[in-house]
Amino acid sequence: MAVEEATKACELTGWKNPGYIDTLSCAYAEVGDFDQAIRWQKKALEDPSYQREEGENARAKLALYGKKRPFRE
Repeated sequence: MAVEEATKACELTGWKNPGYIDTLSCAYAEVGDFDQAIRWQKKALEDPSYQREEGENARAKLALYGKKRPFRE
């Protein structure tokens, strides 16, 4: 369900909101689809403002996904 909701949010914003794309990556990681989690986290990191504001956390998430682990606060 979370993947579908996050995908819808991304679609509604034309895939231009990196925060929603980050949420999508987290949702994929939660369901164990780490390839998609990595794909979308990398996409979120393409946004310069997102990279400035969230880069350290986003790269930490990417590292977790590479180890097949979801992000949990």
